[in-house]
Amino acid sequence: MEASLYRIEPIYPGQEVIDQAMLVALLSFVLFYLGCRVIGEHFPFSNFNLYSDTARRKESAAPVFLADGEPAKIWNFVRFSGFNADEFLPDHIPTGLSWMAHEAGRWVAEHPAEGEEGPVEVAYGFRLFSLAEDGRVKERIKILQRGTAWPK
Repeated sequence: MEASLYRIEPIYPGQEVIDQAMLVALLSFVLFYLGCRVIGEHFPFSNFNLYSDTARRKESAAPVFLADGEPAKIWNFVRFSGFNADEFLPDHIPTGLSWMAHEAGRWVAEHPAEGEEGPVEVAYGFRLFSLAEDGRVKERIKILQRGTAWPK
């Protein structure tokens, strides 16, 4: 009777297999965890920060396109002049919307000026957001490029 106090009896058929699989999984996790701690940042023992670096940011940004000084959709314009499509996303601007900057750069590259400059003054940059000392959101616009374009 004493032996049964320390031995878990299977509740259903096949439980021994599940228990063994759980033991293998637990042992694998422990070995992998120890590998991560001992070996450090070497594949396959890397631990990725993912978005944790965003917590240390002091500001964030969203792309902005201006037509004659007013916010507009870049897709409503063609035949751009004065823009460098490769410089739509500089490394020094922290943004989670990099895909928008890449798409805007692609749009401009696919719609270059053909001849004379466009009638609309356009600019591309970022709205930079940060927190003021009193907790309010501060916003400023940083223009990266200026040029002209034609409306669609």
